Amino acid sequence: MLKKDFIALAVGNGRLCGVRMKRDRGQWVSAGAGEWMLADFEAPPEENASAVTVDVADKPLARALRQVVKELGSADIVLTIPDEQILCQVIRVPVAAKSELGELVRLQVEKILPFNEEELSVGYEVLAESEDECTVFVATVPTSVTDEWGEALEANKLRAVRVEVSLLAWWRSLCEPLELTRAGRHAVLMNDGSGWDLLVLDHGIPVLARTLGKIYAPSDFIRELTLSFLNIEVVMGAQPFTEILVLRPPATFESVEAFTISDTLDQTLATTPLVNPESMEAVKNALSCSIRYKTLPEVNVCAQGAANRSVEPDTIDLMPVKWRAAEVERKARQRLFTGAGAAGIVWVFLAAILFLSPIGCDKMVQGVQKNSQAIAQEYKEATDLMARVRLIRAYMDRDLAAVEVLRQMSLVQPAGITLTSFTYRREEGLRISGEADDPAQVYEFKDGIAALRRGKTETLLFDPVTLTGPSQAQRGKHRFDIAAQFPGGKAQ
Repeated sequence: MLKKDFIALAVGNGRLCGVRMKRDRGQWVSAGAGEWMLADFEAPPEENASAVTVDVADKPLARALRQVVKELGSADIVLTIPDEQILCQVIRVPVAAKSELGELVRLQVEKILPFNEEELSVGYEVLAESEDECTVFVATVPTSVTDEWGEALEANKLRAVRVEVSLLAWWRSLCEPLELTRAGRHAVLMNDGSGWDLLVLDHGIPVLARTLGKIYAPSDFIRELTLSFLNIEVVMGAQPFTEILVLRPPATFESVEAFTISDTLDQTLATTPLVNPESMEAVKNALSCSIRYKTLPEVNVCAQGAANRSVEPDTIDLMPVKWRAAEVERKARQRLFTGAGAAGIVWVFLAAILFLSPIGCDKMVQGVQKNSQAIAQEYKEATDLMARVRLIRAYMDRDLAAVEVLRQMSLVQPAGITLTSFTYRREEGLRISGEADDPAQVYEFKDGIAALRRGKTETLLFDPVTLTGPSQAQRGKHRFDIAAQFPGGKAQ
């Protein structure tokens, strides 16, 4: 969550859209907005241009950023990466694993993307949370995409403070005006002129975010929608669609009737990616839901959504690791300069009185600072490695799983014993209660549990195993309680 004035930028369809946000009496308000076409910042062609290396500061993106800052007046930038450059995924994880959510997301990304950790920027956001599970939005962007922005920002001495996902920015801005938080499953198809984006919402929460790109054939459009809807049923469960909302670019279409194409792909179709009305009717009949057409709001709505999300807590941030490191280094230098100024005054005062050596003090401070940074780095690496090892061991160890423990216990359970209670705690052990026809059966059951081995090893599964009872109960039964503790576990 940002606390200083900033500019939120959205890029798409050859243009930059920007909104400046500032604090006014404790609240965030818009202090200006604008739109800049990148084509307007193309440098004039030069002779022998192929042999000339273009300076980063003269590239259209860097020139456009200079104009944005000149008009809106802030050096802190929130970037909104276009959807076609980001891989988005919605996953569900148990609430119990929320404390290790960062590692789980990293492992999930490593499964599906064959890239090194240094080549990707990964971010996640908890969209919804129930008693049992969390719905998490995961986004991944290659660092090659952010490097182009980094060069343009560095050329203009600007600072990226956050990196947002375009689809989530649109979702934030359109939720209220288009009533996207209604109950049921909705599909939102957006086209800002650069291609199609698909967003599937369950009760207002995104469960699928996907870029379809430019589609020219109705059959391709139907295929992409069908695959997307099948995927959402497999991952999030089957649920009927209540509506498909189709959002049109404001400058391209004047009416619903204009939002059509012919079955024949002509020259107009080659430059205008629209949807055949018969195709949409087929989708409507297949899903048994209505289709609603709306015109997209003004182009800076995406930037406004990114700005609104930037001042809210716990939202996704795709800042590359090296950008974060550079920001930490910048703050460290700033603190160092501030501290150096204060230390200089103290040093002059003490030198005048005690004639202390400035060179010796400076070397001592530098040595302490270098050692502190080295120790902090080593400590971070060690804790990260320990967390990974614990996570991997927890997911690979099946010997202490509840189902495996229950299976082994059932093998030694004598006939005539009825279990009335079974309580399992992974870090402690289990406690069972039951009734037996004969006390001897209880002792046999207790001895059988105490003799269980962990997997194929000779290590005892439970140690110690304590018995309470048996005691006479109604109907001639004998009640008992057995507490079986895992070795090294907490006493129950």
